[in-house]
Amino acid sequence: MPQYPSRLTRMRRTLPWRRTPLMRRSDRLEMVVRMLAVLLVVLAVPVAVLVGRASHSELLARIRHEDSGKISVSATVLADPAHTPIDAAVPPGPPRAWVRWEREGHVSTAMVEVPSTAKAGDRLTQWVGTDGKPANPPRSPRTAAIGATGTALTTLLTTWLGIGIVLWSALCGFGHYRSVRWAREWSAISPAIRDRKQHDG
Repeated sequence: MPQYPSRLTRMRRTLPWRRTPLMRRSDRLEMVVRMLAVLLVVLAVPVAVLVGRASHSELLARIRHEDSGKISVSATVLADPAHTPIDAAVPPGPPRAWVRWEREGHVSTAMVEVPSTAKAGDRLTQWVGTDGKPANPPRSPRTAAIGATGTALTTLLTTWLGIGIVLWSALCGFGHYRSVRWAREWSAISPAIRDRKQHDG
């Protein structure tokens, strides 16, 4: 009893460079497109890694530049904090209070976000920028890592999606071409079969 070929043998027989009369030119071209799509999917990974590294370096440099002039000062809470609702339909925002600090002999006041437990007279750490105005605390280098990871993943997924769309469109085109060709060949064969049946009858 003849043994059925293994899956590896069957896959080898479908390679585009195999010489077999059962594989048409369109079939070979389709296999080339499939193999090219797989290659691009694999190559997209190191490309996304390079994009992520470049983004990380850029984000890290930007964070260091923006945070380089920030300093922390000791500020005094001047009044109990109050929640400031943005809109009646929106829950109140974080507590804010007027605080005062002194820097290089210059006294400044501003309304900033404070802990919910803060009260008048408390002292807290406030970050200010080079212009002397309140600023957000310096960002951690982890922020750059998270942003770079998101950029790399977005690049990878977008590339894979593009490859998938192009491959799907190409396969649909090959399928339509085969259907049209099969219909044409069948229409050419049908009269001969009909004539043979009439002759045999």
